[in-house]
Amino acid sequence: MVDGSVIDDPHYSTPLYHKTEAAHIIAVPPQTFRDWAVGYAYKRLDGSHVVSAPIVTTLEATRPQGASVPFVGLAEAYIVAAFKKSGVPMRRIRPAVLWLQDHIGLRQALASQRLQTDGAEVLWDFGRTSGDPADQDLVDGLVVVRSGQQVFRPVVRDFLTMVTYEDGWTRRIQLPQYGKTEVVVDPWLNGGQPTVSRRGVRVADIVSRLSADEPLEDVAGDYGLTVPEVEAIRQAALSMAGEAAESGLRFFLDRGLGAYVVPRALRVAGWMLETMDERYGADQSQNIRDTQWIEEATLTGDVLLCKDLAIAQNPLEAQVIYMTSARVFGLSNASLAGPVMAQWYLDNEAKIVDAALGAAGPYVMAVNPAYGLRRAKLAYPPD
Repeated sequence: MVDGSVIDDPHYSTPLYHKTEAAHIIAVPPQTFRDWAVGYAYKRLDGSHVVSAPIVTTLEATRPQGASVPFVGLAEAYIVAAFKKSGVPMRRIRPAVLWLQDHIGLRQALASQRLQTDGAEVLWDFGRTSGDPADQDLVDGLVVVRSGQQVFRPVVRDFLTMVTYEDGWTRRIQLPQYGKTEVVVDPWLNGGQPTVSRRGVRVADIVSRLSADEPLEDVAGDYGLTVPEVEAIRQAALSMAGEAAESGLRFFLDRGLGAYVVPRALRVAGWMLETMDERYGADQSQNIRDTQWIEEATLTGDVLLCKDLAIAQNPLEAQVIYMTSARVFGLSNASLAGPVMAQWYLDNEAKIVDAALGAAGPYVMAVNPAYGLRRAKLAYPPD
């Protein structure tokens, strides 16, 4: 029977990640992580319904559009990714997870050290007890008998060897996509952000500088890393980059999006971009008229990202957008904090890329996590 208790240590239970961010950390597609975290439902052509419950812990965000995934949820998702990487269909993983929770006796069994010590045997019993041959196939894909003992197959075992436990729970995960460079997530270190463990340097800071075309040698020297370590981080970032990185699009950020939080988050996800400060200089950028940077960025082929939709409502700025055929994406809410602004853009990455590549300007698209993109009305030409 599952123990109703859950981990109550704030390091484990405080929401640290948005779903898209958590997906990026463990190198799975954002929609895949969302399915694990919130479940899904759909209707087949024959009229029957398919409903799947969540298997990863999430919590209610403390503020609108805030982080909802605690470290324990990330740890669970890491193990689900291991099961999936072994080739087991997701529809078979869910009942196996429920069996593990029930027979290990913990609601968050995937984050427990009991998974490493008892999980293979528990799953073996699941396969032998179930009358469904598909469940036996599932177990055969995860567990093998060696020297009379049930052990996880190499794919799952390799994932588990990257986990460090403390007091019975996952304390630290070394992320395999970084190879020999030891990059970890640890809720006691940099707020659970991926970090080069031997130097305490956040991966996001390294990737942000590399995305700004700083030489590998300079970045390595400044952080006390080797060039091969920085190169491994660069290669991992490229391999995990989403649609924006693959599109070849270049983005220009207005001053309202800031010079640090939003640009860094987008660069970590592979977006090629330039900020106002980078193009015009920190001192001069405050004096640049909006009509000037709109025209100049558009004529160089950039896609424009804005903090809000005021750019569509100002007649002079709207005229420049219209005359230069600018492609603009602005957030529908002007009062968001930096991390949330970045998340709104990342949540709509595929839609933004599709629109920017598929539709010539002029237009201003409102960006919102609820409805995606919606064309905003331009104040030019006058009605």
